[in-house]
Amino acid sequence: MTWTVGELKGKYYGTKVQFDGDTVFEIWCPNHFAKPFASEREIAKGWTPGDGHDHVEDQQSYNTAKLIVDYLNSISYKVEY
Repeated sequence: MTWTVGELKGKYYGTKVQFDGDTVFEIWCPNHFAKPFASEREIAKGWTPGDGHDHVEDQQSYNTAKLIVDYLNSISYKVEY
């Protein structure tokens, strides 16, 4: 059983955090002044600054989700399911 950052599918705001493939919660903490605004995953999919901030995962939410996932996986052996 593991925590993961959810796949980036279609147009989306924020970042999904999943446990064994099920979405448990979403991270929404955009920094609208970040350059670039979009996450590295969105940029890899072809996002450009001309696309704007609409319906895109932002880098700050993605970074936060990765930190939370790493933490949850580091303590998960201590938690009984």
